[in-house]
Amino acid sequence: MSCTSSAKVASPRCQSTGRRPSWSPPRSGLEKDQLIEKLVYDNDVLMQEVAHLDEQLRQSHMDNETLERSTEQLRLDQRASEQASSIAERLVASMEQELKLIRSEREETARQHASDKEFLTGIFRELEAQLSLTRSEREELNTRVERERRAAQKRIRELEELSHAERVSKEQMRLQCDAEKQALHKQFEQRIAGLRLEKEQAKLDKATLKRLEKELGELKALSTSVLGPLARWQQQPGGEGAYERRSM
Repeated sequence: MSCTSSAKVASPRCQSTGRRPSWSPPRSGLEKDQLIEKLVYDNDVLMQEVAHLDEQLRQSHMDNETLERSTEQLRLDQRASEQASSIAERLVASMEQELKLIRSEREETARQHASDKEFLTGIFRELEAQLSLTRSEREELNTRVERERRAAQKRIRELEELSHAERVSKEQMRLQCDAEKQALHKQFEQRIAGLRLEKEQAKLDKATLKRLEKELGELKALSTSVLGPLARWQQQPGGEGAYERRSM
């Protein structure tokens, strides 16, 4: 039914005479959610309108059939009664005008329905393209995350191997250091023992030196006590010859 019909209730879409606003694809997730909610709401309204229009169409068909039967009956009555011909003609004209109005309203409803269907089809195509793009972006993101995760696992394995090698090297170095420390400890003990022996030897040498000095002092004293009078006696006249004769 059209918006000019006075016998039927006008649909909500017939009240909107303004131009349909231009539509642009959503750019963010919030806009997509809002657009989907709006589409769901518009779809519910459109389904209600379609049901209402279908009910009107069925009623129009019934009215049309009724009117056709009435027209046929009136035509029969017209042929049967010439006295009511003028009234029947006006009634038939009125019925035909009503039928034309019903057909025009039905055609307008069909065109509006086709336009709405095409508009919704375009919107759904755009939404499908957006969903396909979102899926591809999500797959690419998952692929990149998986690749980074594998790279991180590989790096972790390399670091674990490097850490293990460093621990092994550190353990080997520790063992080597322990061996060198033990060797140095032995050398130090041997050196201490050698120094102790040298110290003891030095003590012995010092005691021997003191004993030799003491004996040398005694010898000096003895030589002085023995050779002193001899030297004085040789300095006297005739003393040396007498000493030589005595020695001979």
